[in-house]
Amino acid sequence: MRLPSQPTSLVGRERELAATRGLLLDGGVRLLTLCGPAGTGKTRLAVALASSVADAYADGVIFVDLAAVHDPDLVAATIARGVDLAEGRERSAEERLREYLAPRQVLLVLDNFEQVRVSATLIGSLLDTCPRLAVLVTSRTPLRLSWEHLFPVPTLPVDEAVELFVQRARAMRPGVARTAANAEAIAELCRRLDGLPLAIELAAARSDVLPPRVMLARMQEQLDVLSGGPVDRPARQQTLRAAFDWSYALLGEEERVLFRRLAVCVGGFSLEWAERLGARLDVLSALVRNSLVRVVEATAEEDATPAEPRFWMLETIRAYAREQLERSGERDAVQRQHAELALELAQQAAAALLGPRQAEWVQRLEREHDNLRAALRWALEAGALDVALGLANCLWRFWWLHGFLSEGRAWLEEAVAASDGLASVARAQVLNGAGVLAHVRAEYARAATLLEASLALSRELGWPEGTARALHNLGALARELGDWPRATDAYTASLALERDLGNQWGIGTSLNNLGALARDQGDLDEAARLHGEALALLRASGDERGIAAALHNLAAVAADRGEWPTAASLHAESLAVWRRLGDRWGMATALREAGWVAGQLGDRAQAVHLLQESLALFGELGVPQGTAGCLEALAEVVFAAGSGPADVAVRLLAAAEAGRESVRSPLPVRDRPGLARLRAELRTALGARAFRAAWQAGRQLTLAEASAEAMRLSEATAPTELLSVREREVAELVARGLTNRQIAERLVISERTVDRHVSNIFAKLGVVTRAHLAAWVVERQRA
Repeated sequence: MRLPSQPTSLVGRERELAATRGLLLDGGVRLLTLCGPAGTGKTRLAVALASSVADAYADGVIFVDLAAVHDPDLVAATIARGVDLAEGRERSAEERLREYLAPRQVLLVLDNFEQVRVSATLIGSLLDTCPRLAVLVTSRTPLRLSWEHLFPVPTLPVDEAVELFVQRARAMRPGVARTAANAEAIAELCRRLDGLPLAIELAAARSDVLPPRVMLARMQEQLDVLSGGPVDRPARQQTLRAAFDWSYALLGEEERVLFRRLAVCVGGFSLEWAERLGARLDVLSALVRNSLVRVVEATAEEDATPAEPRFWMLETIRAYAREQLERSGERDAVQRQHAELALELAQQAAAALLGPRQAEWVQRLEREHDNLRAALRWALEAGALDVALGLANCLWRFWWLHGFLSEGRAWLEEAVAASDGLASVARAQVLNGAGVLAHVRAEYARAATLLEASLALSRELGWPEGTARALHNLGALARELGDWPRATDAYTASLALERDLGNQWGIGTSLNNLGALARDQGDLDEAARLHGEALALLRASGDERGIAAALHNLAAVAADRGEWPTAASLHAESLAVWRRLGDRWGMATALREAGWVAGQLGDRAQAVHLLQESLALFGELGVPQGTAGCLEALAEVVFAAGSGPADVAVRLLAAAEAGRESVRSPLPVRDRPGLARLRAELRTALGARAFRAAWQAGRQLTLAEASAEAMRLSEATAPTELLSVREREVAELVARGLTNRQIAERLVISERTVDRHVSNIFAKLGVVTRAHLAAWVVERQRA
């Protein structure tokens, strides 16, 4: 079960909870929409309801927050990510969702659906094709689907509203209680707020300054003037707007200015960002006290520097703040200031992603990803090309390393289109980044077009750095396509430019690539020399990602020489670096090669385990050529070990071939002789007719279907003794679907401690996803 934890208790709602439980459990309702205006507590009720009925859903409860999603086209992908589905190029997110949910009994909770209501047909389609699926939605407006059962979430009765006020006021000032002196004022205040939970909480936040009777008098003055919003809005929404207006009016001028400026931040913000947008700490603290801004408490390890807190607004409050920003006339200036903050962060990260602090900066960018997206969207729509191109150029490597390949491609293509006709270094950079991500996604023709355009523009501008980068990436593309002469020319020209520039990182990277090309052509001595020289330069430059790549390539040379223990050791060293960096592409590649080497050493169990991990990662990244390579390696390991059925190996090989053909990704030349021998051996083992039947069956499989078959192969499980007692506790809670925050609360430790334990568990067990860790735990429990 994956539900967000709630910082305060649910007050009242017993009747609503009982009624909605009855609808889901006894009434056969499969789409229940908790409907109502902002502030009625729809999310709180949904979480409580989902928790109370979780045992009735064999495959669990999944919570997906759509508050940050405004593009209906991203809804299916967001839900797919919420259920931990791998990104795939072959099929849409909706198709993958249907395949995953069709056999399962799941309660899917979709929060904040109103801004993407046009995508309601997606929910109808899932319900039509997934007979055991139930969906619980919170929305300000109905979905208008035939499946839908509406449950309007009412306001709180006066007694429950008073209890909520007293509880929240007590949190602000211990000892607060309802007395004969204040009871009538509190009750009247709750009536005036129409029993809306959020409005009551805002009022309670003032109780440390204003007694209820004074608060009521001041509120009355405001309500007489601000009687509501537009007449076409529901009455309670007008009342909520009045409550917000009232709370806003009680702020000092500096507090109002900061409140509306913070509306440009999406997904939270740091203290530094608040200060750069004009905040003083005392002013920000005032907004926190007034429940207009919330703080996420940050914890740190005993030996670490204390982490700074992070702040955020409820989405309804942020929407109100945006309106105030619009009315103030400051919107464009503040939006640009926010975008420039995002650009400054991205520029710092771009350099750091090539150095020893890559892991730290990947995490920081992940934390600010919603802000970076918002800034990029504003820059593109406002025509601020300097900011838009700068953000796209600085972020493409992060999107690649962290697995946001589809999203990154979309942003970069939009930036390319927006800058059409612009002859600038920034456009040359964005063309290069777009070309790299297209190559990774096996979109070879588009990659060539983009990279050639980047090369031509860099030469036109007389920009040698851009020329070297474009040549480097064109060489990588040509090498993957088996065009060794073109790859050699491009790599050699890139190296010459990097030497002229004195760029140690660029020289090391070019030497590393030339070494890989020498290995492709069978010159192992030259390959080893080039990789060794590259490793020394990359170590000197501090580029951990480059170091990992050079170690990986040296391991490949050792494998080609038949030096299997050396190859295994180098791959383990490389994989450790990729894991530390959180580089999912690097991990996937290293796991695949390490698995193949383990197979050559005769350790079938370890080989299958590593290859399955690699397969899962390549599937999540949506890299078809990587998936195909894993299937080929698994086929060899399974058959060579003599413990797997030959027809399975044939189907995996055939599916890999068909998958490569679908994206025009050729089998690497160096792998062709080995796979040809394997096919011949399989044909002999099965006989021509059975081989042909298995091959035809395999070619009908999609890469996803073949991957599912490969994941069913018996896999090794690491001994429990690898984990400490506390790590086993954390692993079991992860398997139950708890978030790191929930685990921290359950075990009474900090979230950072949980993060450290999870990282250690992943490294010890060789897993890379929470889903796979959960499968490992289940397997151990069965054993």
